[in-house]
Amino acid sequence: MTDDKALNRLFDILSGPFEVDAETLKTMSTEDFMPLFVEFLDTIDEENLKGFFNSVSVSIARFK
Repeated sequence: MTDDKALNRLFDILSGPFEVDAETLKTMSTEDFMPLFVEFLDTIDEENLKGFFNSVSVSIARFK
């Protein structure tokens, strides 16, 4: 999998919980992105966070 494909897939995955379309996330500045990320982390517990990142890694692995 190319880095671009992996990055695009990650934005597709994050667009759901962040409630922002993937293209907007992709072009968002770090200053705008970080509050969304922190808010996301604040809304889930440790087990859900582990499950989320496990799902991300499985999903990205399928695109290899």
